[in-house]
Amino acid sequence: MSKLTCPRCQSRFYSAYTKHDINCPYCGFYFENVDQQRRVGKRTPIQKDCGLQMGEVSIKAQTVDISSSGLGVLLFQNAPFGKNTTVHVIVEDFDIESYAQVMWVNQFEDNLSRAGLRFC
Repeated sequence: MSKLTCPRCQSRFYSAYTKHDINCPYCGFYFENVDQQRRVGKRTPIQKDCGLQMGEVSIKAQTVDISSSGLGVLLFQNAPFGKNTTVHVIVEDFDIESYAQVMWVNQFEDNLSRAGLRFC
């Protein structure tokens, strides 16, 4: 049994399902694989344009969520980096400019990628 807190409505509840996708019973927020929710800070769902830089390579992306320890990003291409790579992140709307370590990368069809970044 896992004690969960919904990132959208902040309601707390218990779930016997820890390895499956579930919905918040209060607001319906969709949790993807609860066991993979490892970010320490509170996630705030925010979609803003951002830039990632790896040496000479610049990548346009969009934030999915931001916390005090990192952010999730959506790339409209296959990610040119892998886990444990260090990238330079710039989110101008929030004056964020930092180096971050890539914690995970998921490649999808249609040249879409998602990545989790932890600030260095």
